[in-house]
Amino acid sequence: MLGLDPTALTTNITILQALLASEYVLATKTRNFHWNVKGPTFMMLHEMFGEMYTALNDQADDIAERIRQLDGCPEGTLEAFKRDSFLGEEPCPCNGDQMIKCLIDDSDRMVEQMRIAIKTAEENKDFGTMDLITKWMELHEKQLYFLRSTCG
Repeated sequence: MLGLDPTALTTNITILQALLASEYVLATKTRNFHWNVKGPTFMMLHEMFGEMYTALNDQADDIAERIRQLDGCPEGTLEAFKRDSFLGEEPCPCNGDQMIKCLIDDSDRMVEQMRIAIKTAEENKDFGTMDLITKWMELHEKQLYFLRSTCG
């Protein structure tokens, strides 16, 4: 498929499934924060979280489509997302600062895992996946910039 070694395809699909699951967990967590933020920075954080989870949902869709392009079948159940994600669920923090810290930690983890995925895709000569993950990583880096800038 796509001129790639079958073992490389399987490896890349597995990596993409973990990214898909983690992206979905992060989008859900961000949406939860969007719904529950309160306090003097409510409007700013509510809008920022809304923009973030919308972008994360779009990115999850892109990841699932790449899995299909590699002839895989993305697992889209909540059970699969929880099983395959390298991010965990947690209770909603009490305030916006805690929400921001949580999103920074998770986004840092996403970037870290994406860097590993890029290296693996390159080793497997799957340059299409490598380029896409690089693009997806840039979204997380931009969101980290916004989150860190919000902290001061």
